[in-house]
Parts: sequence; structure tokens; C-alpha cells
Amino acid sequence: MAVDKVQKVTIVGMSSEFEAVSAALQRMRALHIDEIIPGEGLDKGQGGQTLSAANAATDRVSAALSFLNTYYSKKSGLLSQKPVMTPQELLSADCPENWMVVEELEALRTEMAALTLDRTKKTALCEALRPYEALRVPLADIKDTQNTRMYLGTVPQQALQTMIDDCANTDAVIEQVGGDEQAVCIYMVVSACYEKEAEAAMRTAGFAQADPGVPGVPAQEIARAEQALKENEAAQAALIERVCTYGEKLSALEKLSDACAVKYQQAALKEQSGQTEKTFMITGWVRARQAEKLREALMLRPETLFIQIEDAAAEDVPPTAFKNGRLLSNFETVTEMYSLPNAYEADPTAIMAPFFFCFFGMMMSDAGYGIVMTLVLSLFLRLMRPQGTLKKIAVVVVMGGLSSLIWGILFGGWFGVAFFPALWFEPLEDPMKMLIVSLAIGLVHITLGLVENGRRLLTKKRYVDAFCDTVFILCILWGAIGMLLGVPFCGYIALIGVIGLFLTAGRDRKGIISKFTGGFSAVYGLTSYLSDILSYSRLFGMGLTTGVIALVFNTLAEMVMTGPIGYVFGVVLLLVGHTFNVLINALGAYVHSCRLQYIEFYGKFYEGGGRAFVPYAYQTKYVQLSDTDQTV
Repeated sequence: MAVDKVQKVTIVGMSSEFEAVSAALQRMRALHIDEIIPGEGLDKGQGGQTLSAANAATDRVSAALSFLNTYYSKKSGLLSQKPVMTPQELLSADCPENWMVVEELEALRTEMAALTLDRTKKTALCEALRPYEALRVPLADIKDTQNTRMYLGTVPQQALQTMIDDCANTDAVIEQVGGDEQAVCIYMVVSACYEKEAEAAMRTAGFAQADPGVPGVPAQEIARAEQALKENEAAQAALIERVCTYGEKLSALEKLSDACAVKYQQAALKEQSGQTEKTFMITGWVRARQAEKLREALMLRPETLFIQIEDAAAEDVPPTAFKNGRLLSNFETVTEMYSLPNAYEADPTAIMAPFFFCFFGMMMSDAGYGIVMTLVLSLFLRLMRPQGTLKKIAVVVVMGGLSSLIWGILFGGWFGVAFFPALWFEPLEDPMKMLIVSLAIGLVHITLGLVENGRRLLTKKRYVDAFCDTVFILCILWGAIGMLLGVPFCGYIALIGVIGLFLTAGRDRKGIISKFTGGFSAVYGLTSYLSDILSYSRLFGMGLTTGVIALVFNTLAEMVMTGPIGYVFGVVLLLVGHTFNVLINALGAYVHSCRLQYIEFYGKFYEGGGRAFVPYAYQTKYVQLSDTDQTV
């Protein structure tokens, strides 16, 4: 239940050896890199493939892949596995042949963008001209002459008559050429001598001048635009066919993308490292138990390489490296979502995991659902072989399925049906007992949190704090429980706890009044423990909800199973209903199990605030590398 000790590493070598050292560090997956702060005589890394160039290459390949995937559907199985390659094989994908494919796809993408833009313009032109389709005058002829002024545009429907009336004293000719319920499209001709009066009337009515941007008759322009749209559509279809011919190159482009990602990581390391004219320096952290293996592996390089490994100094802030077993390490993701422990703090995963396992299964509380979850997620893990956080969450849910199986057997829940008698009791038949069990588990959970807080204070040699902030509160909690259960002398134990907490809670404050208010505030704050314990009633609520929803779907299915067709509908209803129940309650069980850990448990003792230990390593998306040394 401890954070793995890490040591500080400094690597200095000749600039000519940087690429080899970088590749070796990626392969070993052991060193957490810290960014160098430039100082006197030491600059940020320069030379070789710069970070911006590597980023540009990565973006080009990603854009080409995205364009190809838009029109080409990769035919692969739902549970197909990633190809396995060595780093050398992956880097060989960064070759002229693959970059030529990228360039060809870029040209096709440019052509597609031009067709799309043209289609947008033609569509907008049709929409703009459609209201004026009845106009038989070429749009180029609608322009002012020496003696007349011509206007084409729209006016609100309700203002049209007002505009006509305002123009009655002029010789204006107003023709309606289209429109809808909101606006009327008009063509207006007026003598030049009445220009001011006509424009004043138009402004009052809210006239909007049209600017189609084409010279011909609207109907003819629309016809030409629609023909162009048909040709554009045919051109796009032909272009898409050309794009799809590159589908056989998709796998090669994916490998090129991962190769560019690996080189981007190396370029990023060069930016993070320090460099003089002829040397480089890399600083970072390594697990203490891996330090000598790292040294031995790197010292296979020329003798010009210098490696220094030392313990963290007082002013250093090391990253947090977890140290848990194979199974327990999957529960680290629960702690990570809250906050990483700092490098000098114990990892709470070991004492949290059993309760998370218990809570998840208790909220599902159905053996049938537990079997389904365990089988489905185990198959997913075996066939898809996910990595990182996704793998950890999947394993946690598999463990939750096993817990649900156990609680389901105890409670007699099998898809909402009592196929087998409960080994303990049925929550729907005895809900009060279920509530008491939930609150009792919560009391144990909170107690463990307080005990862990005392233990951590003792390790820091804060003996008075450990006694006052832990023992007195435990006396109050368990003394009050004992009083409710009628256990002798428990009332005195609770009273001692209250008095002790009142007298010591303000011990760090100055002045009698401040100490008094501190003690009073601490005693008053004991009410929060009541709400904390009541929070565990969600175990009761979620557990009953799973069974009730399953029972409802079973009842509905039984009601429709009155004939052959009814049996078909009933089976479909059962499959859909129980699938929904598993998904929604598994999500709820995960979220609420996390909530009970974060608020009720970690809030009692956990500090957090650490930064993750992230080894410098190959990071690929489309392939799985085979010879990365993960045992170093």
C-alpha cells in the first residue's frame, strides 16, 4: 500500500548519440522525462527533425487518413486485433511510397474541397434566385438609365400596401414577381425625378435590395445552376470512386501515422532536453527498483554517455509511481480519477479496492447480470486486448460482475427471478434489513477511513493529532451506535469523545475564545458524519432498483406471451429490457461506488495532489509493438 520509490536521473552525452539514446529510452519504457529549464550555457534542444516539422508530418498523415476514412469503410471484424510489429518494422513505414500516397490524397482532397465549394455556391445561387423565377427581365438589364431608376428586392408582406400608397404620387411601376407569407419580391421602375420619394417609401417599408450576381433571366440562371449541380454531383461521385481505390493503402497509412507519432515523441524529447553545442542532457525519474537496469541498458552506448542516479532532494517534486499487484493495479484508475497520491503519501488503492468490489456488486445484486457482465467483458479483454485506462476499467467491471454474482446468490436474484432460494435474504421481501446492512457497511468504511487518517498522522510523528482527531471521533461514532443497540457504558464512551473533541479541536488556535469556537465547531460538525453514513443508503436504493426493473420487464414480457407472436415479442422485450437494465445499472454502480470512495472515504484522510509517472515510451494508435521491454 505504498507509492513506488523513484530516483532522479540525469543523462549527458554527445549530440550524435541523442537519437540512439532516445530510441533506447522509448523501448525500455522506464524513464519519466522532465523538461529542462534553460540556463546559463544550456539551451532547449535544437537540430534534427524539429518539433514543428514532426507535428506537421503527423498532421498531414492524420488529415489524409481522415479524408480516406470519410469515403472508404474499412472491412474488418468487430473484434479484429491490431497488427503486431517491431519498432524497426513500424519506422520502415515512413518511406517515399507511403508519402506519395499522402500527396495523392491531399490532391484529391483539394479537388473535393473545390467541388464542395462550387456546389455550395451554386446551391446558394438557386436559393437566392428562386423567389425571382417569374421575372422575365435579364438581371443585367435591371440598372439605372438616364431617366429611370430600377430596383429589385424584397419588402415585408404587411408593408407592401403602405409602400404602394406612398408611391402613389410618383409614376412608379411595381411588379410582384414572387414571395411567400413573410416577404414579397418586387421589380420596381420609377422616373429619375421621383427617385428621392421612391427611396423614402422603400426605406419606410423595409425594402431590401437584391444582389443575385448573375446577368441572365432568373429562370435560365437557375436552370444553368441546377445543371451545374448535376455535373458537380457526378464529378464528386467519380472522385469518391477514385478515393476508394486507395482503400488498400489504408493499413500502410495507419502504420505511417504511428511512425510519425513515434518520431514526434522523439522530437518532443529533443525540445524538452537541454543541449549545448556538442552535448545533450536529459533529466527525469526512474523507479528505484529499475534504476540499475536502466543504467546497464544505456551504458551499452559509447563511453561518452554519463548517467547519474540519485535520491530526490527536499525541494524536488517527484512523480507518483504506483506499486500494486497485477489485479489490484486495475483499481488504480479509480484513484487516478480523483487525484494521484503525492510521492510521499501511501497509495490508498489497496484499502479502497475491496470496498469498491463490495459496493459494485451490492448495487447490481443480481447473479444473472453478474455472469453476463463477467463473460462479455472477459471476451472483450481477450479479443480486443485494450490497453491503458480502458483495460483497467474493463477489468474493474469484470470484478464487479463477480461481486454481483456473489451478492446475487446471497440475495436470490437471477434476472429478477428467484430461480434459486437466497442464501441470506431477499431485499425486496425485507428492505429494512437491506438498509441496515448498507448503513453498517458504510459505518465500517468510514471507520477505516478514520483509522487510516490516524495511521498516516502517526507515520508523520504527529501523535497528539492522531489521538485527538481520530480516537475521540471513533469514540463518538461507536459509542452512539452502542447506545442505540443498548450496549452498557457506550453512552459514557460517546460523552468522553464529545468532551475530548470539544477541548482539543481548537488546540492550534490562539486565545480562549478561538479555542472555544474551534471546539464548538468541531462538535457541531459531527452532524456531517450522520449524513455520510446515510449516503450509504444508495447501496440499498440501487440494489432494490436493479431487482425492481428486472421484475417489471419480466412481468411485461409475461403479459404479452399469449401466443406465438406474443412469445416472439416477449423474448425481444426480455432481451432489450434486461440489456438496458444491465447497462444503466452497471454505469450507476460504477459511478456511485466511486462517489462513496471519493466523498465519504478519501475525504477522511487522503491528501492527493501528485503528478503521474508517465514513462517515455512508444505511443501508437493503430499497431501494437512487440519488442518494447516492459519488464525493465
